[in-house]
Amino acid sequence: MEHFEFDLKKSHLNEERHGVDLEWAQGFWDVTHVIIPAKNVTGESRFLILAKINGKCHAAVFTRRGEAIRLISCHRADRRLERIYESKVHS
Repeated sequence: MEHFEFDLKKSHLNEERHGVDLEWAQGFWDVTHVIIPAKNVTGESRFLILAKINGKCHAAVFTRRGEAIRLISCHRADRRLERIYESKVHS
């Protein structure tokens, strides 16, 4: 089982902005998903996980901190990310 961490304040802010909190994004690892590289911020490798939840594609940004997965943000995927998800899942 994966170990997750996130900033609680940032999770509440994410919910205000995007309608989902970071705890909810932990479920992405339980369904069919795609992981792709995201931008490198201050020397930290970041990744995007794309997953369909309730028929809608969502994206979450995360990084690895030791053994933990640190969630940074989560939002509904735009068309470009949804196409990436579909092409990887169906290839």
